[in-house]
Amino acid sequence: MEGITEAATADLIERLDAESASIEVVVAEPITWPDGRLGCSDFTLPYTLEPVEGYRVVIRHEERLYHYHVGSDATPRLCESLSKPSGRPDAPQPSIPPPIK
Repeated sequence: MEGITEAATADLIERLDAESASIEVVVAEPITWPDGRLGCSDFTLPYTLEPVEGYRVVIRHEERLYHYHVGSDATPRLCESLSKPSGRPDAPQPSIPPPIK
């Protein structure tokens, strides 16, 4: 999983032109996504309806959380619909699907 968190972190650093010291991985865990959208409603490409083994990585930069979802191809994808400012009590909480057992 270390390679996946490194790839997600590198992607975010590039997107934000940020310093690596300002990035913190707050969640990195294996998960079974319910389908090929990987728990992210903004993935619109054709996808499988079967469960997909993968990972969920959440990274904090300043006051914002960035959600990266990973499927069987091991490529971290930023889930923009779940990425939001952190630390705001009035901010809606994203719905993260629980792992399928």
